[in-house]
Amino acid sequence: MVFTTSLPHIELGQLLPPEDSFKYRGNVFAVADGITRDPGGTVNWLGKDRKKLLKKYPNPSGARWAADLFCQTILREHPQTLSALKQTFVLANRAIARLNHRHIEQVDYLINDFFACTAAAVIKRGATLHWGVIGDCGVTVFDRHGKQKFITPDSVATFRKFINRSPQGDNRWAMPERRVLIRQQFRNNPQQIRNDHLVAYGALTGEPNAEPFMYFGSHKVAKGDLVVVYSDGFFDLLNLKTPPKLLADLNTPQSFLDYDLKLARRNPDKYGHERTLISFLA
Repeated sequence: MVFTTSLPHIELGQLLPPEDSFKYRGNVFAVADGITRDPGGTVNWLGKDRKKLLKKYPNPSGARWAADLFCQTILREHPQTLSALKQTFVLANRAIARLNHRHIEQVDYLINDFFACTAAAVIKRGATLHWGVIGDCGVTVFDRHGKQKFITPDSVATFRKFINRSPQGDNRWAMPERRVLIRQQFRNNPQQIRNDHLVAYGALTGEPNAEPFMYFGSHKVAKGDLVVVYSDGFFDLLNLKTPPKLLADLNTPQSFLDYDLKLARRNPDKYGHERTLISFLA
């Protein structure tokens, strides 16, 4: 049995179009998170009311188009091996490149930034999971007791850890200079090596340099293990102890949704962003 849910931002959902996407068929599962775009109008958001800014948010959103393209490509190609999954990620990135070529005349890393998404996909072949991720979407596995056994790498977490400790971390996201710096210098830039560590992050923007930030692997699962493919809005919840146990009981998924809503209302900045997952028992 497969359980899916895709939930809007708990406070801004009425102002933002949905930008997550998910699809599955047979033994192939895909989730993508369209990367939030700048709203139209002013590029300097310092001191501005967030809800007023979002009245000019692009709708439909090119971020959702990118997320849909990834999921559509995964399902169309329906890869059955790890090598085929790697090639399908490349094909999805190329499809997003064509999308951007049609719609973005000159990239400015602000209002005219690339349409892009982060993404994760899984193929289940018997007791083996073949997985692929880019950015902060991910795949995690829990045993039947709710203990986390496996989680995929997150290049965005590595980048955040670096940027928050660097001089650039003093700049505010509300300032256009910070957004340009991050999107131009740290996104899909394999040359950002500090102390022998790659501190950049990946996203499917259509740029060839996204490929070094695509991570792949295989993982053995046991009968009864819970596999979850998720967008980053669910990351913090999935790393608590209680929710996996709720999620594993697929006969009562409402328990999980009620718990999610409780957390989102209590701490919207941590748990209330747009979030999507697909889960199934191995």
